[in-house]
Amino acid sequence: MTTCQTTVAVLVLAALFPIGCRRDTHQTIPSPDGTMILATSVNQSKADPTKYLCVRFEIRDDRTGAVIHRQQTSASDVMRWSIHWESNETIRLESSDVGTCWWDCQPNGSWKERQMKKE
Repeated sequence: MTTCQTTVAVLVLAALFPIGCRRDTHQTIPSPDGTMILATSVNQSKADPTKYLCVRFEIRDDRTGAVIHRQQTSASDVMRWSIHWESNETIRLESSDVGTCWWDCQPNGSWKERQMKKE
């Protein structure tokens, strides 16, 4: 490989590296029955330093786009995390820094974080 080819190869890899390592933190995930959307984002506000760069999510009505529930979590986006619907009534967040959390739809339509029993 010539010096020119090596330089071009290094430049191409350097240009692709940020794309390959970047994670999309803005997700929209339809509920199992398709009536709601789970939309994630990351808190960019420094007003509360304990929530800066932490995962937020909204549950929206798919038909109207209305926000049904908005939640600021303690899961840091700097750490590994994933979120998904377990059912139409339950959302599960797994995070390497705060562990696993669930939110359940209540009979009145509100959403509440499940209280975990300490073992």
